[in-house]
Amino acid sequence: MDWIDKRLESRGRVFQQRFLDGKVDMTGNRVALSSYPRAGNSLSRSYLEKITGIPTGSEARTDLTLQFIGLVGEGHSATDEVWINKTHYPCIVPGMTKTMNINKQIYLMRNPMDVIVSIAHMLMTMSHELVPKEQYYIDFPEFWEDWI
Repeated sequence: MDWIDKRLESRGRVFQQRFLDGKVDMTGNRVALSSYPRAGNSLSRSYLEKITGIPTGSEARTDLTLQFIGLVGEGHSATDEVWINKTHYPCIVPGMTKTMNINKQIYLMRNPMDVIVSIAHMLMTMSHELVPKEQYYIDFPEFWEDWI
């Protein structure tokens, strides 16, 4: 994980972050951060990590793009190393997620009209952060009509 820490330092985003040591009793404290895809889960995880200093996990297999933007807990799921775990359940891809035992939940909701646009951005740019310069409803009206 040193390469991730170095990358964060080079981007000027240095903050003390540590995985739990495995000695903490997590009984009753496994938390799911549940949302529909593109509702703000990654942004919320980033804030929670910066506030607590503890990386958040994810049900998904390791997503390097999210590791590169600073979510070092990708690939850690419902272990004693993380406290909060991202999930998009029931919107999951079989074989691409891990099973988690959760006993608390934070549910994150975003305006569905914003989610629709955000998912289109991600699919068009293959990125969690980029936004295309085109305006779908003007530049690609047939696509936009089919999309909605």
